[in-house]
Amino acid sequence: MAWVDPSRHGPGESVLAKQWFVSPHAATAVVEEHLVLLDLWAGEYSVFDRVATRFWVHSTSPWPSRISAEELADQLGAPRTVIEQDAALFIAEQIQAGWLQARPSQPAAATPDTVPRSRPSIAAAWKARLRADRLLKRGFWPAYDALVRPIAVEASPRVPIDVAVAKFAAAENLYPSRDAPMDCLPRSMALARFLRCAGWPAEHVLGVRLYPFEAHAWVELQRTPIHDRTDVGGVYTVINRR
Repeated sequence: MAWVDPSRHGPGESVLAKQWFVSPHAATAVVEEHLVLLDLWAGEYSVFDRVATRFWVHSTSPWPSRISAEELADQLGAPRTVIEQDAALFIAEQIQAGWLQARPSQPAAATPDTVPRSRPSIAAAWKARLRADRLLKRGFWPAYDALVRPIAVEASPRVPIDVAVAKFAAAENLYPSRDAPMDCLPRSMALARFLRCAGWPAEHVLGVRLYPFEAHAWVELQRTPIHDRTDVGGVYTVINRR
């Protein structure tokens, strides 16, 4: 495959014929025909309109699953030349923003970082929550990278999951959060880290919904919400899980 700058493709070359790749620090989900993008470095969300969403989906889809440029132009109700120009401008903007790239990212390390094993306690849960709040003051990515990226060491013995969650809940009652109950991000990051330290492979999940726009963060274990409403996955569309 030939890799080209979308703003400088030559005669006969179609920007819509190229496959572009999502940056590793961009998380996306399509919600009600709108692309929602979370920049993990900045911790900021962007909502694309329907046309931009179609450009994004088409540009990042591999062959043979994508439709042809002619079909895309027909669906958008515009001449192909216009669609080509608009798509080239759109892709150039996404590359400049750091959300699309010409080549796929290198695979993650074969041996990811792990969290140290420790016995769960109310004090440990309290400290995990305090650390999450402090890291988030420095920005979304420092907290996410430190608390959510390392994985659990799942060796036995482990304290039962309900016992570990109960200790975290008890610590919450002692923690002076000014933003409660609107503090799902530090709360979920702290819980994910706390459970992983206890040996449980908890996943940190970020979800969104539109009209009105709202983002939420929670923790799951084997795709079951932990210490959150049981139907949270039906209320929010998952945009990132780790």
